[in-house]
Amino acid sequence: MPAGLMVLTFAVVFFLAMIAVTTAERPYAAVEVRLQRAMRRTRRSNSTEDILADIDAQEDDAHGEGRDLAAKRRQLMRLVSERLAGEGFGNRLAQRLRRADLRLQVAEFILLALGLGLAGMLFGWLFDRIMFGVMMAAIGVLAPFLYLNMRTGKRRKTLEGQLGDSLVLIANSLRSGYSFLQAMDVVAREMPPPIGKEFEMVLRETRINIPVEDALQNLVRRVGSDDLDLAITAMLVQRQVGGNMAEVMDTIATTIRDRAKLKGEVSALTATGRMSGYVVAGVPVGLVLLVSAINPEFMRPLFTHPIGWAAMAVAGCMQLTGAFIISRMTNVKF
Repeated sequence: MPAGLMVLTFAVVFFLAMIAVTTAERPYAAVEVRLQRAMRRTRRSNSTEDILADIDAQEDDAHGEGRDLAAKRRQLMRLVSERLAGEGFGNRLAQRLRRADLRLQVAEFILLALGLGLAGMLFGWLFDRIMFGVMMAAIGVLAPFLYLNMRTGKRRKTLEGQLGDSLVLIANSLRSGYSFLQAMDVVAREMPPPIGKEFEMVLRETRINIPVEDALQNLVRRVGSDDLDLAITAMLVQRQVGGNMAEVMDTIATTIRDRAKLKGEVSALTATGRMSGYVVAGVPVGLVLLVSAINPEFMRPLFTHPIGWAAMAVAGCMQLTGAFIISRMTNVKF
């Protein structure tokens, strides 16, 4: 393949991937604005009839815009229902995108991964190394998923750090005479993202006649945090059997803070082992890339001869096995 054609193909794929990423934000932003307006109406109004009357009045003044908005609502609800009812890889990937707060659809994310994989393959072909192109293609495909996992873990860690303060805020609001939903509304307004945004989503679900218990269970599924699961389970049990909700929230907040402290101690004790795993996994790959850049002829048999391919396969399997063993040794469950 000529170099000019490969560069053109890479530019086209990169351009299409960038269009997919930039245009994905627009429909989500429009929906977010509408949901924010609905939340403000619910806080200003005293009854559902007032909210519906306010919405109808604004739609009548829009000169036909209301009919288009209603059609878009029906289409949105249909798409959401299909997504929630779906199963398999697409549904799991959609849930991971939601946990990472990435406003990308599943098809757009897969298109981005394939585009990066094709770009890596073309980059390898430019250097006339087939195995190097295959390796770069694999890195390009896996890179978005690695970023997704890192973003999900970072967001979950941030939320777990905010959870104790949120439970204390709920407890203090309950002692002040607020109801449980009003206390969650205080958290949604006062706490920063991501926990404020998640509790706001719970309130949105309750305002469209979803039971509070189901909305809280949806919160647990969206976040995927063990600490949040513990807190929500305590809330649901208390709502069923009764008792002092404020005292339960204080107890759960103390428990979660103790767990966070223990996690920090475990992380500090296993830092050396985790760093050893990173070094063991990264040094061989770095050496191969470095030697290939300095002396390509010396490394050529590794990428062109069948024995070199077999050696790379064996080395890759041993690397993965070592990384897995080290990860199991440093991943302490409690």
